[in-house]
Amino acid sequence: MYDRPSLRRWPPSKIFAMKRGSGRLLLAAALMSTLAGCGSSTGHRNPATDPSAGAPTAPVVPASGVCYASSMTRAYQLNPTQLEQTPCTQSHVVETYHVGQFPAEVAQPPERGDPNYVRAFEGCESAAKDLLGGEWYGGRLNLAIALPDSSQWNAGGHWYQCDLMETKTFESDELVTRDASLAGALAGAAPVAQKCADMVTSKPDTWDDLTPVDCAQRHDAEYVGGFKASGTEYPTQSQGTALFDGCADVAAKFVGGTKKRMQIGSLSWYGSPPAWNMGDHWVRCYAWAGEHKKMVGTVKGIGNGPPHR
Repeated sequence: MYDRPSLRRWPPSKIFAMKRGSGRLLLAAALMSTLAGCGSSTGHRNPATDPSAGAPTAPVVPASGVCYASSMTRAYQLNPTQLEQTPCTQSHVVETYHVGQFPAEVAQPPERGDPNYVRAFEGCESAAKDLLGGEWYGGRLNLAIALPDSSQWNAGGHWYQCDLMETKTFESDELVTRDASLAGALAGAAPVAQKCADMVTSKPDTWDDLTPVDCAQRHDAEYVGGFKASGTEYPTQSQGTALFDGCADVAAKFVGGTKKRMQIGSLSWYGSPPAWNMGDHWVRCYAWAGEHKKMVGTVKGIGNGPPHR
């Protein structure tokens, strides 16, 4: 579906990584048709969304504050005909937490990469922060956005829909089945926040993912924060190097030390072009124990000293 992360080592003892697009894009496409009211294993046609069933009489605007169940385990495998609306207190994988409206001057459904699309994604991010109590990219979360099809748009349905899903690991598409809303999930104890983790590797000198670990246990890495990349174009290789260096600054601030003297490495991960074109321009930053090393406890506040081993 999407390329695995493009990885390279820079500088020695540190790893630079680019985050793949994940399943957010495909899930959004699935939800766009499902939550607008179309799609059925029995071949049912909804006049509001299916042009072949006649002209739409009124737009179907999706509801917010609702959840959806599925038997699937990965976002890119979700089948629209198998999504079922359910109360958020019951088993579900997707939560629609906000539905916004495009300004009147937007004449047609914007494509990914269009400034209007990106602004809608930013609207989803703002609403997600209000719901979660923290920035969505600091959690084990996928954020998806869905737009109406052309039939819905022409009928006056100029909405965009914002959806959140909890993921099993930091950067994967595998979803967690929940029985509660994500409201407050990044506040207080922050149960879905990225914290300490072990690296998942498929071959030497690379990493594919980070899986959550209790910080009291030996682990490879710890989330230290993130920042939004400047500009609108996807970063070049040299710009990617600068983003990696920016994560070293974030790590230094987290530990309370200096970038040149701190005794930890750093990792960075940001979106591939599909995720970037949606509006995900965030760079996620991690403190790293180093090759063939582990650390125990948080590195917050250790200054230029070594992490606890």
